[in-house]
Parts: sequence; structure tokens; C-alpha cells
Amino acid sequence: EMEELEQIFKNHGSQIRSLNLSVRSMSLANHDGISKKINEYCSSCPNLHHLMITSRSITGEDLDFSSLKKLKSLDLSDCLLTKGPPLPKNLNSLNLSNCNKVKKLLENWPPHLRELDISGMNLTSEARTKLPDTLEKLRLSCSGYDNSTLDSNLMPDSLIELDLSGSNIEELSDL
Repeated sequence: EMEELEQIFKNHGSQIRSLNLSVRSMSLANHDGISKKINEYCSSCPNLHHLMITSRSITGEDLDFSSLKKLKSLDLSDCLLTKGPPLPKNLNSLNLSNCNKVKKLLENWPPHLRELDISGMNLTSEARTKLPDTLEKLRLSCSGYDNSTLDSNLMPDSLIELDLSGSNIEELSDL
């Protein structure tokens, strides 16, 4: 199956605009070096706009999406990432929901990021960084934020939509 998949990417990679590599549905889950394989597959898709990789099998230590210049949307929900991977500058939407092992959010956000989902991540106050100034939609549901850890100074002025459902926020006066 791996050989067939590699052949598809080799022959048709430049045509692929949207790619779902959620390994729950593929036998890649037990493959050694899965992050490197994902990097190879993605690099053969220079016109990729949307990428979804959701799996409890992905640790992401070696993932690197910075070469995907046309990538607009990246969904890494449910991955066992310990840190955010390098991202392309044109990325508009990033989903890191339920990536519970992330110790620290990115410090260098893509300059065009408009949507960020970090719901289900129990980030400590040390793990939080200034969010991108371009951010319009932020999902923090079930993220462990409360009045003592939600810092309004980290919130961008451009924010239009904020999802705090399932959080421990008791009072919004500080926002």
C-alpha cells in the first residue's frame, strides 16, 4: 500500500489541492518515520491549499510545512505534538485542538493567520504567547483557561469571534 501511495503522489502531486492524511483511515499509523513520509508526500504537492492530519499516532517532531507556499488551512487536531511545526507564511487557518502534549504555543505565527483553534489544550500560563495580530477567530473551548490565566494583553485587537465554551471563565470584565 505504501508503494501505491508514493506512486500517486509522484504522478499526481502537483494536481492535489486538498489532502487528508488522517491515519486512522490508513495503514500508515504503524509506519516508522511517519512524519518524514508525510513531509515527503506534502512536498510533492506544491499546490496544496488544505491539509488535514489528525491522528493520535503523529508526534510531529519532524513535521515541517514551511515549504508549502500555497497552504491556507492546516488541521493537526488530535495529534500528539509537543511543539508546533514550522508553518508556511500564507497560512490562514490552524487547528491544533486536542493536541494535549503541546508545551508551548508558537512565538512566530504566520503573518496572515486569521483562525486558530486551540480548544482542548490545557496550556499553562508559561505556555501562552502573544497571539497573532491578524487573528479574527479564536477557539479556546475546554482549554483550561480561567480568569487567572486568560490574559487580555495576549488577545489581538482584530479578534471578531471568541469561543470560550466549556472554559472556566467566570467573569469577562478583564477582557
